[in-house]
Amino acid sequence: MADNNNLLEIKDLKLSFGNVHAVDGVNLTVKKGDLTAVIGPNGAGKTTLFNVITGYYSPDQGTISFNGQEIGGSPSHKIARSGIARSFQITNIFPTLTTFENVQIAYLIIRGKSFNTVSGFRKLNRGSVEEILETVGLKEKANTLAGLLSHGDQRTLEIGITLACKPKLLLLDEPTSGMSSWETNLVTDLIEKISREMGITIMFVEHDMKVAFSVARNVVVMHQGQVFAHGTPENIRSNQEVRKIYLGEE
Repeated sequence: MADNNNLLEIKDLKLSFGNVHAVDGVNLTVKKGDLTAVIGPNGAGKTTLFNVITGYYSPDQGTISFNGQEIGGSPSHKIARSGIARSFQITNIFPTLTTFENVQIAYLIIRGKSFNTVSGFRKLNRGSVEEILETVGLKEKANTLAGLLSHGDQRTLEIGITLACKPKLLLLDEPTSGMSSWETNLVTDLIEKISREMGITIMFVEHDMKVAFSVARNVVVMHQGQVFAHGTPENIRSNQEVRKIYLGEE
């Protein structure tokens, strides 16, 4: 019998590129409201797993059930509209549009509208966009061109864009990459705020172990395309096998 509290269920998921088994039999369950960090060495398959979940790659084998529906191999736009939003390792924004317009366009696209054909689109969803900018701390920079924002603010804007998609599951790929310690603290606070106040289920890939263990309530360790361990930060931190493969300790 299916557990109604399970939002994402992955079973025996595989994807290979030639002889490289990028995702090699992943089994993983994410419950509604979870805040999960995905960690592991370079090449462990973390980003590839996100790419398969979001439809950028079709799996060779296995199933992905989201909110009770099979989505494995579905087009990425269909998966996005089902309630999965995702940020990337490299910032993905419209640099010549304002901060406000970046979030507003996300609202239109996810609803199947074209801002080129919508009369007076700048007035659409104005209150909702302002609410998101308030949430992510960018309301005062609403009229700033996104390309002129600092690196940290651009990454924060990208999270705001994902929120415009009204996600049930938010996938963040290295959200603190390239940030100063001050910017990192702002983003980690924001991730916790989104989880706590908006109730959105979040999975994030993170190389900064301090961030992963301080923010996440669950930690998934990937190694050679497989889920090597899955548990609380305390359990993962004390797992000697994890320390060997990830930290290089004997």
